[in-house]
Amino acid sequence: GDKFSSLNDIAAGDEVVVFGTLYKYVNKSGQVTPEIEGSYLVSLTKGQGGGDTPVTPTDGNGTLENPLTVAQALTKAGALPEIQNANDANANNSIADAVVKGVITNVKSIDTGQWGNAEYTIADAAGSTSTLLVYRGYSLGGEKFTKSDEIKENDVVIIQGTIVNFRGTLEFTSGSKILSLNGNTSGGGGDTPSDNPSTATSLQNGDFETWANGLPSFWKSASTASSANLSQSTDAHGGSYSVKVAGDEGSNKRLASQEITLAAGNYTFTFYAKATTGDKAQVRPGYVPVTNGSAGSYAYGDYADINNNGWTKVSYDFKLDSEKTVCLVVMNPKASSYSSGKDVLIDDATLTKK
Repeated sequence: GDKFSSLNDIAAGDEVVVFGTLYKYVNKSGQVTPEIEGSYLVSLTKGQGGGDTPVTPTDGNGTLENPLTVAQALTKAGALPEIQNANDANANNSIADAVVKGVITNVKSIDTGQWGNAEYTIADAAGSTSTLLVYRGYSLGGEKFTKSDEIKENDVVIIQGTIVNFRGTLEFTSGSKILSLNGNTSGGGGDTPSDNPSTATSLQNGDFETWANGLPSFWKSASTASSANLSQSTDAHGGSYSVKVAGDEGSNKRLASQEITLAAGNYTFTFYAKATTGDKAQVRPGYVPVTNGSAGSYAYGDYADINNNGWTKVSYDFKLDSEKTVCLVVMNPKASSYSSGKDVLIDDATLTKK
């Protein structure tokens, strides 16, 4: 978000991650141009195009909170000796308990019968030719696949398993499992599968496991929808972290997702909430349309009572009559007869299109 100070601050060939509002701009001639407005650089990796000091991107350490990238995994696995039989995998020729994050680029097969496993490839970006094979891997939490569309191309997954060089192919050998699917770390296959994932709208970092500069990634809007101070908490409903939404006795405070564009339809916004003290507390789910970077009128569901004895599931159903760019919000209300304005915890947020 800092101002540019030199024409050489960025150059052709640099790799960037940009945060902002994406929209279609139509000029006077009717030409449509996709643009990002009010944006800033989240990261900058200097490429071959210029810059004095190349910047090395931060590597993952192989945990759920900071998984390996596919590129990292391929580099590590590239040094492994080939094995001719999966049973040959051991400490000397495999990477055990590897945790890798990637985008599904090709679903080769899903068995929903006796075996309940799937074969697919993942990469760091859709369309990348540098892929890692997942061979006969299991669904979310290690459960069997029960639906043929439980995973699909462009889903974001975090996978844990053993990586080998099997006859020249770098792969997760049989038995790996999905730890996170589009930010969801619970549910999945098994005897009672969750809602059809093909109807789910991806909420990036809905489990609040990924943080940068003290904030949960993808949970700080560019508009005024974000009004609360946020911090990381190790008191989690799932995974290792939740987000603490600071309260204010004098005014309502909001946790807001980054701006996302949703098609017309019926949606359910769900999350888990917990109070941080024994005082009375409530949260209120909702959303706000965002146009040209400005928040419009907020739409809210009912207030939900929460306490500090356990996690409360909160759901909000809403309908969009047309495509809209919105922020999903969770209000932490000010002090009143029903709330104390104290801090609350939020975790495991999902959005499902019915």
